Amino acid sequence: MYRALLAAGLALLLRQRPRLPKSLSQVVAFVVNDALSVALGLPLASLYRVLASLEAKGLVHRAPWKAPATLRGRTGVYAAGTLYAVRLPHRERRPRLEAEDFCHPWRDLEGDAARGRTAWSLRESYTFVCYLIAPPRPF
Repeated sequence: MYRALLAAGLALLLRQRPRLPKSLSQVVAFVVNDALSVALGLPLASLYRVLASLEAKGLVHRAPWKAPATLRGRTGVYAAGTLYAVRLPHRERRPRLEAEDFCHPWRDLEGDAARGRTAWSLRESYTFVCYLIAPPRPF
């Protein structure tokens, strides 16, 4: 999981800059945890257990990213995903999230919900595909 988060952060950074700075000690990635668990094939509880272990080792720091939105007629501030600061290998400094990381428009929550691009729909489609591949056996 550390490698997946590191790869996501590096891919994002490389889209913004052609070369990585030599002094780079961490990368920041935005991830929807439900989507990450589906992509890695892990149950959500296992995902959180591994994330807690990575955080305790000082490899990642995470925090919810919230966005104002109107979903199903209700206006509010919703958790739209998680921000991860991921320490690069062979670096000593603990990763941290800055205020500018929270100000970045990582996701259009209203637009994603309108198009059906939600963690719930991803999880449901994955469950449906798994059911088609291996339907449950009768007892």
